[in-house]
Amino acid sequence: MAAASLVVSVRFQSATEIAERDRKMKEMAPRLRADAEAKAAKEAKEAAELAERNKLPKVAVTLPAGAKDVKQTNDSIKFTVGKGKAKAAIESLRGQFRDAGWKEEHASMAAMAGTLSFSKEGGQSVTVTYSDTGFMPTEISLSALRAELEAAK
Repeated sequence: MAAASLVVSVRFQSATEIAERDRKMKEMAPRLRADAEAKAAKEAKEAAELAERNKLPKVAVTLPAGAKDVKQTNDSIKFTVGKGKAKAAIESLRGQFRDAGWKEEHASMAAMAGTLSFSKEGGQSVTVTYSDTGFMPTEISLSALRAELEAAK
């Protein structure tokens, strides 16, 4: 087995040299701490600005009278209304979006089911779908892209 060789360098420092090194480090510590805190503050500010720029606009949606079983996430709202009440509920939602400046892109509305889609400058879109069989409660679903939905009664 071959012997391993170690290269070691030893430098002698006097007590005065060590004291001087420690003094310089203590002198630099507040500036280094201040620099680190300034950098952290700048990064936090940039992160907050980025979050603000990427924040999705909120779209308030007034649910029709009689809305039940409401389930909501940031980008969708699902609820039911009484059987046979789809037309009135959909027209109410349609009017809300038009009045709020949304452009109706598509509307396919039949007695038992339908879809409407709306868009706004900035790329936001909302799709409304419904199913009204006449013997079960009407199911209505809204989903949004590049926007957050907020249900209000």
